[in-house]
Amino acid sequence: MFSFLTPSKHATVDRRIAIAPEGEKKAVFVTEYERLYWTALLITGNPETADRALANASKLSDAATPVFRDWLTKWANSATAHTAVEEIRDQILAAALTYPANSRQELHEPLSPEQVSFLQRVEAGALIGSLDPLARSALVLIGVQSNSLSGCARLLRVPRNNIIAAYSRAVAWLSNPQAAV
Repeated sequence: MFSFLTPSKHATVDRRIAIAPEGEKKAVFVTEYERLYWTALLITGNPETADRALANASKLSDAATPVFRDWLTKWANSATAHTAVEEIRDQILAAALTYPANSRQELHEPLSPEQVSFLQRVEAGALIGSLDPLARSALVLIGVQSNSLSGCARLLRVPRNNIIAAYSRAVAWLSNPQAAV
């Protein structure tokens, strides 16, 4: 259990992060055995190789395994982004209305590791105060998490042109965070 201080209210908020116990991580390989075996069999074309692949995948679920930790980290980032979007869906939709529907801007590439590192050092309040919810969401989803434009549009439920314009605004801000957009 983690406690965070809410800056605006100075009240302690308990947040529980449910981490599956080791047994549950392994249990999925038991409860989903048929589906997982089917997947492995179709790929390998050999029952023995499919069994071996399934056994090795089960071993990868150990928390100390880099492959599993990498996957878990990516999943946690994705799940967090999805739930954050749901929390502010109305704000994102309202922000989308401020962008021209016929924008012809080109989509910038995802941020480089150096840009992501710089972004993580930027004071969050400055970014939040300068960019609207759609621009912030596009910055995280496309820039940091490297989601596709179509995937971002599906999640945000906003037209692609609006997302491109919002992401362009965010990238421009990132180039000069002292200048308000």
